[in-house]
Amino acid sequence: MDGFILDICPKDKLGRTIGTVWAFRSVGIIIGGPLILVIIQFIQFELTLIVISILTILFGLLTLKIPHTTITEKVRLGKNLKSMFKRGENWKLFGFSFFMAIVSGVIFTMISLYVLVQAGVVAGEGATLDLLEEDISLYSPQAIITLIIGLGVIIGAFVGGSIADRKTRRLSVFLALSLGTIALLLQLIPTEWFILLVFTFIIGASSGWNNSSFSAVASEYSKQYPEATSTFYSICTSFANLGIQTGLILTGIVFSTLSSTVTDIRNIFGVVFILMIFLLNLALIPFLLMDRKQYEYKLNKGEQIPSTQKS
Repeated sequence: MDGFILDICPKDKLGRTIGTVWAFRSVGIIIGGPLILVIIQFIQFELTLIVISILTILFGLLTLKIPHTTITEKVRLGKNLKSMFKRGENWKLFGFSFFMAIVSGVIFTMISLYVLVQAGVVAGEGATLDLLEEDISLYSPQAIITLIIGLGVIIGAFVGGSIADRKTRRLSVFLALSLGTIALLLQLIPTEWFILLVFTFIIGASSGWNNSSFSAVASEYSKQYPEATSTFYSICTSFANLGIQTGLILTGIVFSTLSSTVTDIRNIFGVVFILMIFLLNLALIPFLLMDRKQYEYKLNKGEQIPSTQKS
């Protein structure tokens, strides 16, 4: 899908398009499980799987309705792969991909649990979480949190992609990291649970913005390999997935280690949030080392960029 978008989408709309597509993908991942749980309350599980399979095929066939140019040239995959991994500039992008995603796999889980603790739905001591009342269902409050996060992701992705296209890629990345940092810092403020829901929306927006700004940068690099745009972008995604797994492991280790010595679970969450801020902003290191002309299409077109955004 990413390669298909790279083939058909003009550069001045690339950030918005890929960012929005990935935002809806993220929302699908977030709400897919709860949605299936609701559906199987009314129809059989086997029938649910059949319906999902049919819908997947039908929606996939919709891509046939999108006008595009068929590429018939021979793809020299081996030569392209060698060039991709041999070029030092690309490794800066791979590092950027890794750190931009390092908290994206754990942030929604941690935020959801933290809001549930603050709302008094669950109580925690160390790493143990328990329902305060046996007749309380986690589904309803979790569904509300998921909805708020999903709305934030969609809006953040669209705004971030728009800034990446209409202003600069660099500005969008800086704002994405700034918003993510502020959103996590807000979680450290002692407040009521309903205020935390507002902060949760900002978390979702920062995640969507983060993804759209990363996608815009990675897409520009991918277009340097016209024979293998999908391959290059998938490599960036692989490093992003590696970052997600690394973030899950690191936060898990810290959470488990603190739970053996700290009894107040709110303090544990606070340390984890600070760790996530640190890990997220490590993305600035490889990003600032990257050649700006490689990802700012306006520079290559000779368009004027505001002086505050020049490298």
